[in-house]
Amino acid sequence: MKIGSFATNFRRLGIVVVIVLVLVLVMNFNARLGELTQQQSKAATVGVQATGIMNTQQALNTLRAYATSPAAVEDYARDQAHMGKEGDKAIVIIPDPHATPPPTPAPTPMIDSLTPLDVWLAFIFGK
Repeated sequence: MKIGSFATNFRRLGIVVVIVLVLVLVMNFNARLGELTQQQSKAATVGVQATGIMNTQQALNTLRAYATSPAAVEDYARDQAHMGKEGDKAIVIIPDPHATPPPTPAPTPMIDSLTPLDVWLAFIFGK
């Protein structure tokens, strides 16, 4: 068929249309694959966060169970409140009156302030 000065070949026109359609479909497929990759990475991140939250919840449940147990009350009473059970004997350590106190360390003398030139010379030449 001839339209004006252009001769059209329907077979060539069909091949061009099919090539354009394939290119559009490949580009669309590529865009969808990119979106799928992003969604998969987000899902992996959320999965890791969920696992961390579940571990934290388990640890908090364990702490809550200990805090409401009689063992926690006894540990607090002995360690922080300095209480004892019936039958416990308190021991008071009395220092020896004839013991000599440890010597007080002598303060180190202050070094004269150095100028920046002295600092650089010491750094470079090790003086």
